[in-house]
Amino acid sequence: KFDNNIGIHKIASIDLKNYLCCSSHKIFLQNPQKIQIKENLPVLAGGSFIGQTSKQYLNLIEVILFSDSNHVLPVKSDIFYCNARGKGKPLLISCSPKINIKDLGSKIGDSIYTSGLGGIFIKDTEIGFISDISMDSAGELEVIITLLGNPLKENFYGIIGNLKDDVMVNVTWNITGNDTGNSDTASALTTARAIGVVNFDG
Repeated sequence: KFDNNIGIHKIASIDLKNYLCCSSHKIFLQNPQKIQIKENLPVLAGGSFIGQTSKQYLNLIEVILFSDSNHVLPVKSDIFYCNARGKGKPLLISCSPKINIKDLGSKIGDSIYTSGLGGIFIKDTEIGFISDISMDSAGELEVIITLLGNPLKENFYGIIGNLKDDVMVNVTWNITGNDTGNSDTASALTTARAIGVVNFDG
């Protein structure tokens, strides 16, 4: 459900020191053609959304990951909606839904999806699962969510254009680079990956 192309970009670098120890979680993608990329576009990899574009530096695109402590993502489960903030730890976000902790007693392992609120990420895309439930230092309920997309395991990322909630259009791959720098050498995946309502085979 997109009205723009999906650009495929190879990872250039990840700030590994900060990613493993601290609150700033960002990756940088190659952009050799210096394509103008808007801020706040959704970024996907490995079968799930992982963050959104934040800045552009000549031939690099900065992506802020969901686990960054400054990132907030509207999410939902089968019983609640909430705004999940990055924990500043790899693959972890959390939120404080306004429900009774007793209602979550059997929800460990339940899937978490994008809610579509905010208009950046298409709704109903699975991004993680409930991995812990506790009370934080202020006495508020805290739901810990482990993310599906792992930036340490991915080499290629898709940047998606403007979202359309109710209009289905064709999706065009815009290959900007691969291991050899020649897109015609890329081969299709044996089993296509599903992101929301779209299957990707490369």
